[in-house]
Amino acid sequence: MCLSRRTLLAIGGLVMLGHAVVASAPSAVRAQATAQPAPVEEFVGEVAATPSYVGIAIESEPASNSRQVTAYVCDGRGTAHLFRGPAIDAGFDLTTEDGSARLTGSFGPTGASGTFSAQGIASVFSAVPTLAFGGLYRTTAQDELRATGRSLAGTDLQLEAAPDQSRLLGAVVRPDGTVYRYELPMPERMRTSTEYQENWLIMLNDGRSRGGRIDSSLKPRARFLNVPAG
Repeated sequence: MCLSRRTLLAIGGLVMLGHAVVASAPSAVRAQATAQPAPVEEFVGEVAATPSYVGIAIESEPASNSRQVTAYVCDGRGTAHLFRGPAIDAGFDLTTEDGSARLTGSFGPTGASGTFSAQGIASVFSAVPTLAFGGLYRTTAQDELRATGRSLAGTDLQLEAAPDQSRLLGAVVRPDGTVYRYELPMPERMRTSTEYQENWLIMLNDGRSRGGRIDSSLKPRARFLNVPAG
């Protein structure tokens, strides 16, 4: 799928969301409809002594009495790793398909922690349950001016350009129906068209984020965006 410049602006805005969240207090309202709790445990956090964020989603599969883990680590500077595999009791030991990185750890009601290893360097990470803006999102362009995303735990992310295209307007809708709204200036980056299949975004609970586009779990792209603390 080849995306237009406007669409890529919208996708870039999703990744740059945290700037607006840090700069101004978000608003939260309760939606009319109340969603059912998602059967997914989701955690977001940081990899110590690195610029990387980590997002982890653990999905229960009652039919097989098992749990599957999806995790993503991204530094917002051109490096990202996608992990998928089974949970073992209350832990996991995952390796990327190309064998370039490993993620091991444990999880529970209060969070997840462990070790991320790549290029011969091991770093500890810690993550907390998602709240407010937090989530491990996959995003998709709907048209030239709108993009949507959903975290693996069921939090929806909506983004569209303002009528004058001077800023981006968005909302995060939690599974319980709570809505967090935000706006930010129209970003100037990522204006060239490109093809991709997956766009992943780790958003911390306070809105800071790291994200990148990848063709597959084996082939991360070189173009990434990140939002530093405000």
